[in-house]
Amino acid sequence: MSEETHHSVLTPFEQALAALQPLPGALDRDRLMFEAGRSTVPRGGWMWPYATAALVLICTALGGMMLLQRSSRIVERIVYIPLSPGESQSVATNPPQTVPSDEAMVARASQEDWPPQPGYLSVRQQVLRWGADALPIPPVSSAAEPPLTVERLLGNPASLRSGPTSKPGDRL
Repeated sequence: MSEETHHSVLTPFEQALAALQPLPGALDRDRLMFEAGRSTVPRGGWMWPYATAALVLICTALGGMMLLQRSSRIVERIVYIPLSPGESQSVATNPPQTVPSDEAMVARASQEDWPPQPGYLSVRQQVLRWGADALPIPPVSSAAEPPLTVERLLGNPASLRSGPTSKPGDRL
């Protein structure tokens, strides 16, 4: 083991250290953690507060201008003007609107009334006015051309179109 060596010069120093009382710590743990967290946050710039203040001022100014400007709304009113007995005969009355009959709608939808390639807006306007029966009759396709089939679209030869001619055991 180690031997304890005492120097006579250090003994008064040791006694002086032993006589010292530790001071109570002035360290506040909560304050230390708060300051540590605050130091990690980057400092905010001045741009956002000034931009917000500027927008508030602009909105306030525009709202005030809208309130102070004169109203330019058009006010519509119905005004009844009494007519003298002599004037009532000179006023022309409009005949009541009648709904077109089915024959009139069919006649309206005939191919002669419509251009060969009507524009979307004119067709839309006619359908809104006269209903779905006002749609133009599509042109009839020529019967000389056979109808489209999958084989014709894929370009398969005519021999395959007639059906399978091979037997189940044949290899292709």
